[in-house]
Formats: sequence, C-alpha cells, structure tokens
Amino acid sequence: MSVTDSSAPHLTVSVVIPVHDGMPHLPETIASVLAQTRQADEIVVIENGSTDGTAECL
Repeated sequence: MSVTDSSAPHLTVSVVIPVHDGMPHLPETIASVLAQTRQADEIVVIENGSTDGTAECL
C-alpha cells in the first residue's frame, strides 16, 4: 500500500514542541514544521514559564 493510496487509513501527525526561553528559535522551528512534505495535522507548543516573551509570541 502506498502512502498516496486513497484507500490507506488516514494517519494523524502531531508535532510537539517543548520550549523554555526559546523565543529566538521558535519562529524558525514552526516554519520548519510547516515546510515539511507531510503537513502536520496539529502543532502543539508547550511553553514552560519562559521569561523571554515566548508566551506572548504564541
């Protein structure tokens, strides 16, 4: 069965990004996920009390 076969079951792709004070890297990280050949069905960013503006960016 090919991954492009319409009879193939739908596979869900989730990307989880844990981040703590990672604001300088977050836009590039998310852009990289969005640029993948197989798009993620969901992107979950887990922000862990950052003090560098990460939460405000989200």
